Amino acid sequence: MTRRPAQIDLFTKRASSQAPPEPSEDHVHKTVLGTLQRLALPDVLYFHVPNGFWAPGATREQMARAWQRMALLGALPGASDLIIMHRGETLALEFKRRRGTASEDQEAFADRVARAGGTWELRDSADGAHRLLLDRGLLRPCTGLV
Repeated sequence: MTRRPAQIDLFTKRASSQAPPEPSEDHVHKTVLGTLQRLALPDVLYFHVPNGFWAPGATREQMARAWQRMALLGALPGASDLIIMHRGETLALEFKRRRGTASEDQEAFADRVARAGGTWELRDSADGAHRLLLDRGLLRPCTGLV
């Protein structure tokens, strides 16, 4: 395991004993979405697939009923976080925490994407996702990007 450098305290100038927390999946998702909003080429279409939702206080039964309704409306288990389309190509982009892995449902969705002629990618950092988007020609070139 690679050891991360200690974070230096701004005021005491001493190294912290705790490493900074890893970015959450939500943070990676929002960071990449912000990049797309600012730098996506005009003919790039992207959208979030809202397969999950937060319902504070909901019981398991209520959540199960809500998922059944979503499934009736076309929600797919394991659908990727972002779908990105550009000039006839489709990219299904899944975000995870650092070193996160795809679930069985997500792997099954990846297979369906491939059979339909699309590409499925998993990224566990905003930097990795930015590089992917640049490499695929989905972003306007700019200087100073991560």
